[in-house]
Amino acid sequence: MRLQDYLRSLSPKQKVDFASRVGVQKIYLHQIAGGVEPSPLISARIQRQSDGVVTVYELRPTDAHEIWPQENQPAGVTPDAGGLCVASESANP
Repeated sequence: MRLQDYLRSLSPKQKVDFASRVGVQKIYLHQIAGGVEPSPLISARIQRQSDGVVTVYELRPTDAHEIWPQENQPAGVTPDAGGLCVASESANP
C-alpha cells in the first residue's frame, strides 16, 4: 500500500501517533507520501510501524533491493544477477 493511502486510513490522532512511533513529525510523513524519499532508517521504521502494510520497496523503489535484498520483497519480484529487481514471468500474466 502506498504511504499516502495508509495515512488516509488513519484518524488525525492516529497520524500523530504513527509519526511519533516512526520518529518524525507528521508533516514529514506527508512530504514522504508526496514523493520525498525517506532515509533507509525511516523507511524501515515506517514498514515496521505500519505492520508491513507500507514496505521499504514502495518507499525506496530505486535502491531498496540493494539495502534489503531479501526482506519482504513484493510477490513475483526477485533481484537479477545485477541486483536489479525484476518481475518474474509468473507474476506477469
